[in-house]
Amino acid sequence: MTDHVEIERTFTTDPRRLFRAWTDPVELAAWFAPTGWTVPAETVTIDPRPGGVWRLTMAEDGGAGRVPVDAQLTEVVPGERLVGKESMDGPDGATEITLAVTFGADPSGAKLVLRQGPFPTEELLAQTAAGWGSSFEKLDTLVNPGER
Repeated sequence: MTDHVEIERTFTTDPRRLFRAWTDPVELAAWFAPTGWTVPAETVTIDPRPGGVWRLTMAEDGGAGRVPVDAQLTEVVPGERLVGKESMDGPDGATEITLAVTFGADPSGAKLVLRQGPFPTEELLAQTAAGWGSSFEKLDTLVNPGER
């Protein structure tokens, strides 16, 4: 098994629209987080430039669970690519996790390619992969509101 999550998904929209959903604080809050979790808009801070931050807190619906995400952006190509690094605690100490998202044209619309890792545990890897799946359902609804 790999220690990275790798996902390719096509959305019926254009790459710049997808990129905006990742870099606009209000839009990111609308879709980011798996089913059963939300992102309060007031927790989102995005400075979309190399050296900028990509910060938010996921909150469990009806529960006390909170998961902060605090990444430093290392690469930003508007409409094409976002790369950030986040430190996460694991059994062997802190692990630096890289999230790279590429947005490209596809005959059906826009192709998103996500690669994230390495993860400190298999459990976190599996949870993250499942979370992206349900988050992307919400993202699809945001960028294609008339198709649902």
